[in-house]
Amino acid sequence: MYRRLSALSLAFLFSLAPSVGYSQDAPAKPAESAASSAREAAEQIIGLLQQNKLEEAEAAFQQAQKAHPQAEEWQQLRQAFFLTYARGDKPKQALPHLLPVVDYYVESMGNEPRMAEQLPSVLQVLARIAGMADQEQVAIDKLAEVEKRLEKMAADANSEALRAAARDAFTQRVVLMAQAGKQDEASKLAAETVQASQAKLKESPEDVDRVVAVANALALQAKVAAEKDAKAADEAYKPYLDFVNEQWDKHPGNTEVQDAFIMAFFSRIGSQLEDDPAAAEKLLATAQEKFESWKPEGDEAMKRRQAFSQILASIKQEIETAQKRNRLVGQKAPDFKAEHWINGDAVSLDKLQGKVVLLDFWAVWCGPCISTFPQLRAWQEKYGKDGLVILGITQPYSYGWNEQAQAAEPKEGLSPADEAAAIEKFAKHHQLAHRLALLPEDTKVPEEYGVQGIPHMVLVDRAGKVRLVRVGAGEKTAAAIEESIEELLKEQPGQSN
Repeated sequence: MYRRLSALSLAFLFSLAPSVGYSQDAPAKPAESAASSAREAAEQIIGLLQQNKLEEAEAAFQQAQKAHPQAEEWQQLRQAFFLTYARGDKPKQALPHLLPVVDYYVESMGNEPRMAEQLPSVLQVLARIAGMADQEQVAIDKLAEVEKRLEKMAADANSEALRAAARDAFTQRVVLMAQAGKQDEASKLAAETVQASQAKLKESPEDVDRVVAVANALALQAKVAAEKDAKAADEAYKPYLDFVNEQWDKHPGNTEVQDAFIMAFFSRIGSQLEDDPAAAEKLLATAQEKFESWKPEGDEAMKRRQAFSQILASIKQEIETAQKRNRLVGQKAPDFKAEHWINGDAVSLDKLQGKVVLLDFWAVWCGPCISTFPQLRAWQEKYGKDGLVILGITQPYSYGWNEQAQAAEPKEGLSPADEAAAIEKFAKHHQLAHRLALLPEDTKVPEEYGVQGIPHMVLVDRAGKVRLVRVGAGEKTAAAIEESIEELLKEQPGQSN
């Protein structure tokens, strides 16, 4: 399984993780010689990582750990190793370095319970990296371990924040189980959670905390169902949406209930944007009706309503963009010309009629785009001989290539030719064999294809018509694209629907 992991997620994780500071104001005392030696080793290893000498860095790290097993520097190095591997499309190597970082983070929560608020994002990174590495069970086991540790810490400290963190670990574990093919077991755990929370609410129907607990349990059940199929998702989301809608009316103006409502409606709208924007639009109308009927009291409530209005307007724009993309389906794919071509000569969609063409709008700085590279490599190898042509389409972003770090980096004043040369090195580093197009700076091509976010993929059939548009990365998106590739390859020229 391959799931999206954005650069933002990586940066967020390590902006939260406890850091170790170094002071060089005073000379090292004899008792500090071991720490000084560990610091020097850490600096050398960082230097090897910066030079992309990963095997040497790993060997030096293992040796340094044996010499100084308790050194605090190793936590920062774990982070550096993890980020290097994750950004380099090497999730299997990244995961072993992430696991002890998660342990260290959880341990630190004992002294800083407020950090529990960020735990869902940390554990989400763990789940995604494990999924990308096809090692979901490793993350499931770690999440179960984290859950037990947090429950004990919560009991010892009588901390509601830690109890909430334990529930977050449970939620992440159940969802990952569903994603890993353990649908029955995950569904059972989710159903038991719903039943338990509903029973508690029945005892005290006006307790807002218990209302939120039921909403969270229904959210978990919906997430698990969504991993099964669209019908199961529809069946699970209906009682979830009905519940939060009802509770809004029962607890007018309560911010916790409002947040539960927003989470339910906006998550469902987001899941329907691509496949059923009309259904998403209907849900948005329901949410708008609620906000319009709400009469906020006080400055804070007015600010809250204003923020909600802005969010609703943004979602409306996203739905309109999705509808525009969908209108492309069945139409002739707009042709384009590139400023530079990499991995092949110039080509046009007209010349490619008779082939199935996958247009991949991407950028070198886009983490989700990079996460799709294994799929693109696999599709190129598997379907290229049958008539699939992949064209990667990007724009000038003033990114050059750092030879030492073996990574793309911003560079001012870069000419289109130099940027094309950097993309060529980037493609070689990531083993991309398909043809890449660098568009002119004044291009209108992304606008013609309704590109708002990347990766943005468009499938064109043998007759030159758009047959599928998908935005984003992830297992479901990849599965939908591959299924359509296989269907279109079976069609004969002129057979387009």
